[in-house]
Amino acid sequence: MKLVTCKKCKWVSMGVSKERAQKEVDSFNAYFKKLPLKERKDYYGNKGASIESYRCCGSPEFRKFKDGDCPIGCTVSSAIVEDLDDLYKT
Repeated sequence: MKLVTCKKCKWVSMGVSKERAQKEVDSFNAYFKKLPLKERKDYYGNKGASIESYRCCGSPEFRKFKDGDCPIGCTVSSAIVEDLDDLYKT
């Protein structure tokens, strides 16, 4: 898992590629479509997943996570980071 910090809002996220995010969206939506309508409404507000949920605050700029960026035990979401491998080369 590669954690990143948004340069704009300072939120910490798990960095993922756009391809991985799309696979996760497609997998969830396939599951979602098989659910009865009542369950889709009750549990998910009848909304499928979208790649847009893999955005931070709209800024595409991240830096490598540093100790102290996020308290231990916090839940982090995933964000698409185009240059994830480059951030972790150094």
